[in-house]
Amino acid sequence: MVDTNPRDIQVGVGRTNIDDLSTGQTLSVDRIIVHPDYEKTGTFDAALIHVTSDIASPAIPLVPLTNNSLEQDGAPLTVAGWGTEFFGSPLIPADLKAVDVKAVADENCTTNGLMGFQPESEICAETLGGDSCQGDSGGPLFGTLADGRQVQVGIVSYGLGCAVPAFPGVYGEVNNASIHTFITSTTATGTTGAKKGRKRR
Repeated sequence: MVDTNPRDIQVGVGRTNIDDLSTGQTLSVDRIIVHPDYEKTGTFDAALIHVTSDIASPAIPLVPLTNNSLEQDGAPLTVAGWGTEFFGSPLIPADLKAVDVKAVADENCTTNGLMGFQPESEICAETLGGDSCQGDSGGPLFGTLADGRQVQVGIVSYGLGCAVPAFPGVYGEVNNASIHTFITSTTATGTTGAKKGRKRR
C-alpha cells in the first residue's frame, strides 16, 4: 500500500544506481491513485504514481489481459528492485538487483493461504534462495512472451519474510481484469507513473 504523502517522495527513472543523480531523471510526485477496491479487500494491490514531468525512459508494457501463459507453473520470470538482500537487513542497496524466479500455479500456492492469498487477483513466484524482499514493494515481475515481447506480469506485494521455502512471493496479478482496467483506464486519462504495491513483510 502506498501510504506516503506524494509531496514527500521523488521518483528516479532511467538509472540502475539510485544514488547516481548524473543519469536518468528525478521526478516530483503530485498524486497517488490507489486501486479503489484495495482498502476494503486487502487485495487488488496496485496503485499509480503521477509525476509532474514526462518520463523519457520506455516502460515495459503490461501483459495482454487475455494472456496467462506466464502464469503457468514453472514459467520463467524476473523480479527487480532496490529492496534489501535478506529479510531484516538494515542496508538498502544503491544498485538495482534482479533475480530469476518461476511462476507457481495457484493450486500450488496454498501455503500462502495462511496470509490470505487470493488467486483471482494475485500470483505467486519463487526460486530457491531468491525472492523479492523488503523495499521491493511495487516493483515489476516480468517475463517474455512466445513472440519475444517483454511484459509486466505482476507487482511485488507481500510474502512471509524473503525466500522462505514453501512460501512463494506474492504479486498483484496484472492481467486480473480489475487491476488491468484500473491501470489502463487511469493512464489513458493522463496519469502516468510507477505501479506500486503494499509493503513486503
